[in-house]
Amino acid sequence: MISRIALWTYRVTDRAVDLTLGWETWRQVPVPNLGVTGISRIQGKKYQATPYLVLRRVFSEILAESGFLPGDSVLADLGCGKGRVLDFALTRGFGKVLGLEHSEALAQAAVDNLERKRSRDPTRFEVLYGDAGAWDIPDEVNVVFMFNPFGRGVMQNIVGRRVPNPNRRWIYVNPLHLDVMIASKLELELWRGDLNDNYAYAILRG
Repeated sequence: MISRIALWTYRVTDRAVDLTLGWETWRQVPVPNLGVTGISRIQGKKYQATPYLVLRRVFSEILAESGFLPGDSVLADLGCGKGRVLDFALTRGFGKVLGLEHSEALAQAAVDNLERKRSRDPTRFEVLYGDAGAWDIPDEVNVVFMFNPFGRGVMQNIVGRRVPNPNRRWIYVNPLHLDVMIASKLELELWRGDLNDNYAYAILRG
């Protein structure tokens, strides 16, 4: 289980980095305040950004282990929230990022944040409002990122709709439904953390 000191470090770092960047992505938003209905309200999770310190570790490993050339890579963040991961991937050199978000308010926040910070390269990002369980991942995407954004049913829809791609990696932080992904024949390449760690993560291929 993650320690209180680690949690405190994550929170302090998140607020400090947000302040430096001139935006606010650290504040959590409960499901009732997301403006979602139906299955999104039932199976959706509260908005909670992946800590910057976790992102640094994850992206260092995915780039080191996969041999990707970031400039040729396209990342999709399923449940992109306010756009933190999308911007982080761009700072790491990814050629393009796509965000999908089931809350219209959060999707607009991500657009506003990225347009303000990335006004010189608007063609490198796109934020979509919609249901991840009904979205067909574009062929160009070779990295999919998720921070436990959905319940089991939506996860089953996501992996069930995918077209297998041996060159695609899936980064799954707080992987509560990892068994769903493995059952769909995604290959587990890397595991960091333990089952009681909210910031454990898995990297899969397929």
